[in-house]
Amino acid sequence: PSYIMACVLGDFSSSNEARLRVLYHKPKSKVPDNSVVYNCFAMKGPPLAPTFVVLRRLHQQFTAGSLSPCDYVMAYFLISVSHLGQLTTGMRSKTQIQEFERYETKDSHLRLLDLPDIILDEGDVRRLQRARPQLAPYQWRLVDVFRVMSVRDIPQYATDCLVLWACGQRHIVPMSVIPSSHRVTALQAFGGRCVTLFTSLPRLLRTHTDRYPPHSSYNGLTFAVHDLQHIEKLVSPEFRDEQVGFYKCLLTHWDSLQALLACDYPAATRDDIDHVCSDMNACVVHLLGFLKARLMLGRQKALGLARPFTAAEYFDWWQSDMLPLACLWGCSPAVLACLDRLCTPDFCQADAEQLRAFFQKYSKDII
Repeated sequence: PSYIMACVLGDFSSSNEARLRVLYHKPKSKVPDNSVVYNCFAMKGPPLAPTFVVLRRLHQQFTAGSLSPCDYVMAYFLISVSHLGQLTTGMRSKTQIQEFERYETKDSHLRLLDLPDIILDEGDVRRLQRARPQLAPYQWRLVDVFRVMSVRDIPQYATDCLVLWACGQRHIVPMSVIPSSHRVTALQAFGGRCVTLFTSLPRLLRTHTDRYPPHSSYNGLTFAVHDLQHIEKLVSPEFRDEQVGFYKCLLTHWDSLQALLACDYPAATRDDIDHVCSDMNACVVHLLGFLKARLMLGRQKALGLARPFTAAEYFDWWQSDMLPLACLWGCSPAVLACLDRLCTPDFCQADAEQLRAFFQKYSKDII
C-alpha cells in the first residue's frame, strides 16, 4: 500500500504512522516481504514496523532536546532488542556491579516507565524484582538496567561503555548518518568518538560490510554496537594517549594530508587514509604502519609499479611525501629515523617505544 511505501521512503506523517500501526495490529493482515522489510535486525520476532517508527520518534525527541544524548542511545538499544520478547538475560556479576558504584550517574534519568513501547515479559519482571525487590520493574532507570542486568544481544563492553558514559567517563556524540573521516578524527583528537544510530528504514535495512579484513557485516543494531567497541578501544588505558596524539597530528595538519593525497594518489589510497582516520583504534605503531604502507602502495600504483620500491625509489618517495608530512608533525630527527625504519626489517622495539612516546607527549599539547 502507498502509506507503507511512504514510511519506507521516510514520510512519517501522523496519518501514515497511524495507518501502519493499525495494519500491524490486525492479526490477519500481511505486509509484503515481511521478513525483509521489517526484520532489519536479522533476528526472529514480531514485524519491526512499530520498532523503526519508535526509533524515528526517539530521534525527534533527541533533536528537540527532550532526551539527553546518553538516554537517547540507551533507549535506542533497548527498543531495538525489545521486539524479541525478552530484554534481559540475567544479572551481571557482583564484581561488575560494584565496579560502577564508585561513579555517580550524571547524564541519565529516563526510566522504563517513560518508554511505553518497551513491554517486559514475565522473565524480565522476575529478574528485575530479584535484583532490586524494593523497586517496581518499570521504575528502573535505563542506566541501571545496563548497570545491573545483562541485556540481550548487547555485549558487555557495550553496556560498560553506556554506563560509564552516563557517569561522565566517556565522550560520545550520537549521529544519525555515518560521519566523514574528518569529523571522526576531530572527535578522536579530543578523546571522543561518535555512535551512529540509523532511524530511517532504508538505512536500517541496508547491510553495511567493511571493505577491510575481516570484512564484517553490520545491521542497524550491530553497527551501533561496533561504534561502542571503537570507543572502548580508543580509551583503553594502554593506548589512549598515543592514539589521541596521533589523531591530533592528523587533525592539525589535515589540509596538508589532503593536499598530499591529491598529488596523483589513486582513490583507493584516499579510502585507506579515511579508514585509518575513522575505523582503526590500536597501538599507534600499527596506525602509523598502516598509514605509511598504504601511502607507499598508492604511490607505487600511481607510478605503474607492480613491485615494491627499489631503495632509490623509496628514498625519493620518503623525501617528497612522507618526510615533509612528518616534519609538520614536529618529529625530532630521532623520531624521523624511527618512522623511516617503520615497515622495514630494521624496525625494532626501541623504535616502537620512541614513536609511542612522541605521540603520547603530543596528546598533551593544545590544538
